[in-house]
Amino acid sequence: MINDLFSADEVVHSFYHCTETTCNYQKEKGKKKFDHTWIFRRDLTYDATTGLWWLLFIKEKGMYYLLCRLHQAKGKHNKSASYGMEPAVRFQTSALVEHCSGQKHQDSIAAEMLKRTSIFQEKLDERSAWHCLPKLPLHVEDDADKLEHFQHESLWSVRGILTTMGRVIKEKITKAANEAKCYGLMVDNVTDIQVKEQNIIFIRYVENANVQIRFLAVKDLMEDAASPNAKTITDSIKEKLAKDDLDIQKFLSLASYGASVMVGKNDGIAALLKRENPRLVNVHCICHRLALACGDSNNEVEYMLTIECLLVQLYKWLENSCVKMAAYLKMQLRLRDMQLPTDKLKRHKIGHKLQRACRKRWLSTDKAVLGVWQDYTAILLTLGADEF
Repeated sequence: MINDLFSADEVVHSFYHCTETTCNYQKEKGKKKFDHTWIFRRDLTYDATTGLWWLLFIKEKGMYYLLCRLHQAKGKHNKSASYGMEPAVRFQTSALVEHCSGQKHQDSIAAEMLKRTSIFQEKLDERSAWHCLPKLPLHVEDDADKLEHFQHESLWSVRGILTTMGRVIKEKITKAANEAKCYGLMVDNVTDIQVKEQNIIFIRYVENANVQIRFLAVKDLMEDAASPNAKTITDSIKEKLAKDDLDIQKFLSLASYGASVMVGKNDGIAALLKRENPRLVNVHCICHRLALACGDSNNEVEYMLTIECLLVQLYKWLENSCVKMAAYLKMQLRLRDMQLPTDKLKRHKIGHKLQRACRKRWLSTDKAVLGVWQDYTAILLTLGADEF
């Protein structure tokens, strides 16, 4: 990760690259020069919130803060990029302490923590590593004596190890896809917890007479474009195929949802990709088609319209009143013959709210009906309470 932030000819000194005994850095003569021992001072350059040793140093340039560099932080008022995209040259411990207490430093930490809470960042790390996890106990048992002096236990190190292992797995997937006669992609766009438009790609291919479906990539569409239009998504897919050395002439099927940006006759993603490979076959995802079919067919069935209306009214009756919702949850607990726990997390596990019935989410009506069926008695007792 650190090496990706700088050019190949720049030698980075950090806690992760150097050791106190083997680093060949020689301090230059002078009072105000960088002291290499600062890198290993926990009280000075370690951030407990992120679990990172943040100080980086490049000779003949200056000092950088890892997260300021990663998130390209700038000062809120003076737009200063020191410690981030520009090196800091005040080689004093007081300067480091001052930076740690500054707003730019805190904003970088907040940005990193927000990034870690992203659902898709978590899924990306999980997808990169989950293949490796079942094999870890075997390797640990075989090489336990070699791990005696293993000190890389920080969150940053663990993420780096798992991501590296996942990268190896991904190389095997792309190699297998290339060796197959053809492959297909399943593409969908979703918005994550950071309200970022993400493009998710899965790849399908045949290996040893079995169809394999593997995660391929997730991409922030707004990173390099003004809007997630058909051209942006198409360029993102082509860029990913080229990066992974996947032959676009073997790309013969595309499964996606039915929006015009995907399946438009002239300017949809499928149409743009067919210009690169005329043999490409576009498939409208069966799950999306099923959801659309259920929504349209319900308009013709009066019974289903009545059920939807009742479910929505019941949901609003409970959701729009804290008193009614509290009474409903307490009734659930009473029927289960349980004491109301003090721990809020456990409380939510015991009592649950109803699912809203709507057609924007896939088959949410089914979940709403199931919720009412599971707590039918509690709902009747709550509706029949004298105070309501």
